[in-house]
Amino acid sequence: MTRSMEHTRPASPPPSYVLERRVNQPAYVIARTLRDRTKIAPVDGFALDTGTLVIDEPPRPTARAAARGQRSWRTTARLLGVRGQLVARVDIEIASWAPGSTSVQLRPSDHRTHRWGARRARRYFALAHAGVDRLERLLNDEAASYVPARDAKFKIRPIEAGDFEGLRALFWRLSPESVYFRFLAPVQRPPERFLHHLAEVDHNARDALVAVVDEQIVGVARYDRNDTDPRRAEVAVVVEDAWHRHGIATRLTSELSKSAHDRGIEQFTATVSADNRAIATFVRSLPVRATWAWDAGQRQLAIPLRHHIVS
Repeated sequence: MTRSMEHTRPASPPPSYVLERRVNQPAYVIARTLRDRTKIAPVDGFALDTGTLVIDEPPRPTARAAARGQRSWRTTARLLGVRGQLVARVDIEIASWAPGSTSVQLRPSDHRTHRWGARRARRYFALAHAGVDRLERLLNDEAASYVPARDAKFKIRPIEAGDFEGLRALFWRLSPESVYFRFLAPVQRPPERFLHHLAEVDHNARDALVAVVDEQIVGVARYDRNDTDPRRAEVAVVVEDAWHRHGIATRLTSELSKSAHDRGIEQFTATVSADNRAIATFVRSLPVRATWAWDAGQRQLAIPLRHHIVS
């Protein structure tokens, strides 16, 4: 082996100057923030530890869409050092990448980054990482305060096998309290197989309906027929926190009970946390008399599906 071959090493791949963060909020929610110049493009920019991110103007919608229902916005910005000197101009793209989630991508406007020296590259990465993190926090914080209009429109449809991604996105938008009330356990991350199990039903022994706003799932109601007594079925309902008190749970339960009644199911049952006061209020609003029983610190609920509740 020659000396030149001994010292030959494979070339390392060039660094990626494109940075991306993902926001677990649907595009229709963050769109409000993107239109607000004072929030998304303040005059003084966003202060970072080692400089400033200055967004030139609010992002504008683009015609590019990878799939039906997706949205995309673009704008430009400047990364400035601690003394206000320009480090890099960047392009920012914000786009929905899955139901209920949005990506924030930042990339240099200069296509000759391979000519950058090590010092400039280090300054760029320090500012770019801090800048895209700041945008992610902004969009998450603003979305957390989102309250839908009282007359906001939603539609009810049967769940589909491909809805497992929409269910995943819904899970990440639920508060810890809503997750606990739904699963009666502090679930940290929904397993892939479990999501497919929830989405794939036979619309007979197992069925589910979803409430949808702009192609995003905001609520689910489902039942599982009892194996030993086919006249009974366990029911579960969950609605995204921002959409509480919009009548979604009532509509979902009503439509699901109609389907269950037509299939010979006479009673819904459910295990409810003793701390879940909202479900108690909801059950009292039904036009039938539900019965409660205590079992190991939890309440067992039984709702008769008489004709006048499903008509």
